[in-house]
Amino acid sequence: MIPFALPASRLTFCSKSKKFPMRFDPEMMREILKAVENLPAGELLNGTIAFEGRLQAETNEHIQLLIEDDFLKGATRRDEKGSPRGFMIRGLTMKGHQFMANARNDTIWKKVIQQAKERGQSVTITILDGLLQQAAKKFAGLG
Repeated sequence: MIPFALPASRLTFCSKSKKFPMRFDPEMMREILKAVENLPAGELLNGTIAFEGRLQAETNEHIQLLIEDDFLKGATRRDEKGSPRGFMIRGLTMKGHQFMANARNDTIWKKVIQQAKERGQSVTITILDGLLQQAAKKFAGLG
């Protein structure tokens, strides 16, 4: 991880009184990757990403997971308790681009999410990525 400093004025902090269960949310993962993918080439996201109707702490945790699992190129700024509070994101990694190539199509995405739910599977990044690859190949007539 690359250390860096963010000016306090660029950070968005969530209310400490709001608690949430930290569960992986594939929809949030996809939205974060889409937001980063849509940044102009060469632009650096220095701060955080906010989504209407979502707790900032939940979004920050998902961004951190995406950095740790090599979907995003970036570094994290943590608060005194070690929670992620800000980011410096340089873009998607190749793994992130490959994931989005399959996840961008709404038809494939909805089908894969529904397929996972019908099987009663817990949707992890690895399972989701595998199912998306299979569905994309089938959609393209390759599998």
